Amino acid sequence: MNNKLQRINLGFQEVVKKYFGFLLTEYGFECIFSDPYCVKFNSDKVYLNVYHERISYEIYFEIGMLPEDYQNTLKVGVKDIIEATENISAKSFYQASTKENISMAVKELANLVKQYGKNALIGTVEYFQTISDRKTKKQQSELIMEKLKIAENKAGNAWVRKDYKTVIEIYENIEAHLNTIQNKKLELARKKLSGD
Repeated sequence: MNNKLQRINLGFQEVVKKYFGFLLTEYGFECIFSDPYCVKFNSDKVYLNVYHERISYEIYFEIGMLPEDYQNTLKVGVKDIIEATENISAKSFYQASTKENISMAVKELANLVKQYGKNALIGTVEYFQTISDRKTKKQQSELIMEKLKIAENKAGNAWVRKDYKTVIEIYENIEAHLNTIQNKKLELARKKLSGD
């Protein structure tokens, strides 16, 4: 039996249409595409795609403002919607390779959209923009943390070698983000170089 036929037998398309049927009746969406790996719905302003990954069997959705485009930042996924609700205990990763598990996962995802996705489904631009801004801030914060980690490793090695000039150069570049211990090291390195 080939892979596509196996995937068809899992019933992904059918359960997505069943559990996400509220999109058609309550929000004016229509199903515009369906195969064993993806079911797509569109309204006048918004798209919602439900995916079942070919290799990993992960199941997830994406909701965004039309037109659907890779560069479009006005889109949200499972994790974004959960983070926006601040319900950190909610499950954000679904993976299923049996008919029963697919049905359960799709039902949970549909309930998540029903419960928390109204602003996304009606196309509230501010909702998408707020989540996009939050993602950007999080990415910037993660980038800063990574830079700080690299800088601390370099400064730590320079400190061990008693290369105070390098310690000062590194810490002065990130001075606004230094913790108490790093500030003390910077102060000591300056004293050592000045001969105090």
